[in-house]
Amino acid sequence: MALLQAGDIRLHVEGDLTHSRGLPFLVFLHGFTLSAEDWVPLFRFYEDRFNPIAVDLIGHGKSSSPESLEPYSMHNCVEQVLQIMNQLNISSAHWVGYSMGGRVLLTLASQNPDIVNSMVLESTTPGFRDEENRHQRLVRDKQVAQFIKRNPIEKFVDRWMAHPVFESQRSLSAEKLERARSIRLAQSRTGLANSLLGMGRGAMPHRWEDLPYLEIPALLLTGEQDETHVDTHAMMHQHLPKSTHTVVRKAGHNIHFERPEKFIEITQQFLQALTE
Repeated sequence: MALLQAGDIRLHVEGDLTHSRGLPFLVFLHGFTLSAEDWVPLFRFYEDRFNPIAVDLIGHGKSSSPESLEPYSMHNCVEQVLQIMNQLNISSAHWVGYSMGGRVLLTLASQNPDIVNSMVLESTTPGFRDEENRHQRLVRDKQVAQFIKRNPIEKFVDRWMAHPVFESQRSLSAEKLERARSIRLAQSRTGLANSLLGMGRGAMPHRWEDLPYLEIPALLLTGEQDETHVDTHAMMHQHLPKSTHTVVRKAGHNIHFERPEKFIEITQQFLQALTE
């Protein structure tokens, strides 16, 4: 692990950052309210073919959470990740992005396709094409950001985990849910609020028009109970020229958390086919 400088921002990276084994890198990007810690338990399932690492995006985990909103824009977030990859001498890698991390990955791939050998996109979106929908989401995101700033982190985390998008997680063990809660409780309120305002779905420029030009093997993963993203990924699949869309039964928004064994099986098959 390391804390690396990207301009004025420091990003925390988990994993073996050396090139000693000569294996291709597999870079994991987490979702909103989570961190690289969310991915670390999965590393061992990929280490025979890859060098897995995970990045704490700005405002999350052990990375910087500045007061200024500017560093949190989607453009600046992507630039920070690219600077870290450059410092680590990673010219290209395979990537996995969940939810917010998937939006970061789509933006990165649109702007710098040469660094993306393949991408696993879990429960994500290229953003809002319709400006009215985007504006409405931005208004809601601002309201949530104000709630985060004005309340203890515990109150926000409990509210966030009760969101209907996580309904499918209610049947998981208390121990498992507590681990996810502990990762969220460790976050910075300033970081979360600014992340939402700077690169939330309401703030980010949409990438729909870029999809047809992304000649990158892509695996789109959605849980069958996450109907919104099932529909979004079906549309993304029509636009991405080298994509596969897989819907996972008995899963919701966070497949790698709810059904890790299925997530590992599907992603291993996808990645193995690309590297044999």
